[in-house]
Amino acid sequence: MPQSPNTNQIENVGDFWRKDGLTNAVFHQYHDCFYYMLITMSTVGYGDISPHSVIGKFYIIIFIVVALGLFTSIIPEVSDILTEKKKYRRNRVHLKSGKKHVVVVGKFTCQMMKTFFDDFFHSERASNAREYVAMLGLDEPDLELKALIKTRELYVTYLQGSVMCVKDLQRACLKQASAVVVISDQQTRNEEDEDMKNIMRVIAVKDFCPDVQVLVQLQLYRSKTYLRNIPDWRPMHGDQAICINELKYGILAQSCLVPGLSTLLCNLLMLRSCKSNQFPQFSWQEAYLHGVEYEFYKVRFSANFNGMTFLKAAEVCADRLGIVLLAVEDGKSGQRRTIINPGCGLKIDTDVMEAFVIATDEREARRLSDYACVSSNSLKLDSSLDYRGCSENPDSCRHGEKLRLCSVDAGNQNEGASSSESERILLDSSGYFHWAPNHSMEQAMLQPNTQYNFHGHIVVCVMEKSGKVCLNLTTFVMPLRASSIRPSKLKDIVFVGAIDVIRNEWPIIQNFPRIHVLDGSPLNRANLKAVNIESCHSCIILSPKSTPYEPDAQMDRETILCTLNIKTMKKPGTQKKLGDCIHIITELKTEDAIAYLDQDDDDEVEEPYMTQAFATGRTFFLSLLGSIVTTIYFNQASLGFLRTIVTTVDSEDFEIGLNEQGFHFMASDSSFTAEARSGIEVRPSRAVMHRRSRIELLSVSESPLKDIFTATDSITWKAFSLAILGELEIVCIGLSRLQVQPEDDSTKNHRFVMTLPQDSVIVRETDLVYCLTPPNLVL
Repeated sequence: MPQSPNTNQIENVGDFWRKDGLTNAVFHQYHDCFYYMLITMSTVGYGDISPHSVIGKFYIIIFIVVALGLFTSIIPEVSDILTEKKKYRRNRVHLKSGKKHVVVVGKFTCQMMKTFFDDFFHSERASNAREYVAMLGLDEPDLELKALIKTRELYVTYLQGSVMCVKDLQRACLKQASAVVVISDQQTRNEEDEDMKNIMRVIAVKDFCPDVQVLVQLQLYRSKTYLRNIPDWRPMHGDQAICINELKYGILAQSCLVPGLSTLLCNLLMLRSCKSNQFPQFSWQEAYLHGVEYEFYKVRFSANFNGMTFLKAAEVCADRLGIVLLAVEDGKSGQRRTIINPGCGLKIDTDVMEAFVIATDEREARRLSDYACVSSNSLKLDSSLDYRGCSENPDSCRHGEKLRLCSVDAGNQNEGASSSESERILLDSSGYFHWAPNHSMEQAMLQPNTQYNFHGHIVVCVMEKSGKVCLNLTTFVMPLRASSIRPSKLKDIVFVGAIDVIRNEWPIIQNFPRIHVLDGSPLNRANLKAVNIESCHSCIILSPKSTPYEPDAQMDRETILCTLNIKTMKKPGTQKKLGDCIHIITELKTEDAIAYLDQDDDDEVEEPYMTQAFATGRTFFLSLLGSIVTTIYFNQASLGFLRTIVTTVDSEDFEIGLNEQGFHFMASDSSFTAEARSGIEVRPSRAVMHRRSRIELLSVSESPLKDIFTATDSITWKAFSLAILGELEIVCIGLSRLQVQPEDDSTKNHRFVMTLPQDSVIVRETDLVYCLTPPNLVL
């Protein structure tokens, strides 16, 4: 069509350089020229119209050469577009003999599905045949998602349809599926509505096939209780709800207390293999990449472990098998419960208990199931290592008596008091969290123009501005106010952001102690100085909800600007940048944005997990939650372990209690409530039953690890971790080490995460140790 006027003009002019040029001019109408060009380009050529001038003939020759090339390339693409729409609507899953498939439904984003595919189709994911994936989406996939699906087209089938339609579920062969994964929209601004949609999808799936396993992502913590109203929802048969905000904010909150924990957990829960062409540029990268190879597995105990204490079994695993025993899953009561590092207080029953271990691969983890030399007569630990084991009799444990707070019987509360007995605490009705009386938000408000003397506190920069958006900050505060934390160890939490965002959730978080709010922009340095950010323990930057159709490259703009603004602030007295003095954690929506956090780093890496920002625990991105879903599918017990670690809550009944109380943290008929409202302080002996194992970051040069570290001139990681396990019942899972040794004030020197260093690694005085402490250990 664009060439039709040119042809018309050329033929009308004729051969103007010839004397008789005007005589051979032919006057055509525009529609005749368009008809002629179309017939010529389609190679039909009726011949009823043809050029008469010389210049017209040359022009047509050039046009035919170009047009044929374009025509042959455009027509197939147009055909593909027309047929693909029908293809996605007519697609169905074609089952192959002996092959399993998983049906994935919900709102798909390219980045989330890429992370999902990378982990789901990992070469080390399973020893059996690779499983297939059927994606059932309401809309046609966009070009980016189509390109991603083509890279996995042998194993991935996309079906356009609705999970609410029975015919579409039949196309997906849902009754033959091994599981259904319901994906949530990570960028939704109406989280409650998104949860209701996903719950309706679960209802439709269960109505069509009650026996299929369902893994559903939800946004809000309270939405999980609605699933219990579905008659065919069966947690005991593998149905699980993954609360995105609970895991995301739980990991971020624990990372404020234990810097680098987000990196440690993500590397353990996701399968990653370092490519052969990824040579480390620095020595710290080599140590970090060694830890990336370790993964988290659940395996059965060998029969020889029956009757052995958890501590003795952990020593055998570390010394003889080269794996780390973290926890056990107990199924005695009919409900499977995750018990993390119970120390000497638990004897293993191999009939009902399974082990959670860290190993390099599944084959190494299964050595625990196949080990056959663990009898008391044949067990001989390495005598060259300086550590003391624990007797198999829990009552004979004597290690760390000065640090351990023994369980106190309710009828004999005056016995067994420790040095912490003088502390008085108030707990909520469940006993899982520290509690404070109701108080208005105005009482927690800080004045922008006033300098406050906070020290060792946690600064939370809330970038969301809309008061209509619920960030679910309750799940962030809960781990920071767990009753397993001594009152003297609680850190002030200071929110800096729009007051309307905090006001939405204040009716719930008001019962947590030591919460403060500053109304103002986190991008304003005056507001940051008012809360004394220079002396904070950790600073976390929470990203806002993105708007629809916002480009991926711009989603994290405010979060990145806030991070760079804080990092370049000067610490008073030293003139060092705050980015080198305090621990800053940034929540990102996209993996690509991680490159902008450390623009002065010259690392050339292919994967986000290899960047300095991630290796040092200074960033967390949402797409990691896609890998957690696949981890839970292949290892169902991993969700219970992860929830227990990040939320410190080890009971499913807690959610039911919250639902009955309207998700407020005090029940009117609770004895704890009655005492607290009467002004009676609860003694630690009342709450000792709620002490749980915690993950801590302990210095090797301070108590209680100092005596073990200073016992010899140099000590290897294996000897050091075994000594800590034997004397203090603490399970060591990694180190937090400075990138540059020795520390130089003039050099940027962050700590990176070393997951299970090599046995021969020498422990340094500046190292910090990631530890799982037993429930009865008070630090």
